[in-house]
Amino acid sequence: MFCPSDQHTKETLTVLLNKNAEEEFYKMANLFARFLKDESGATAIEYGLLAALIAVGIITAAGSLGGSISDIFGDIGDKLDSVTVN
Repeated sequence: MFCPSDQHTKETLTVLLNKNAEEEFYKMANLFARFLKDESGATAIEYGLLAALIAVGIITAAGSLGGSISDIFGDIGDKLDSVTVN
């Protein structure tokens, strides 16, 4: 049992606490170093940006082609209206 007057026990307890604190520090430092080296999140972000860029290209192309296709079908519709059936 711990007795406050026992100097040897205090020193032993201090050494154990310091040792545990040092181990915890190295565990945290190792965890932080692994976090900095991990590139899996960067790869996911790159794929996300690539998908967004492709989507913007598709939307832009569809918008410009959509107007042209609409004009073509309008002309065809006008020609069909002008044709009389015998």
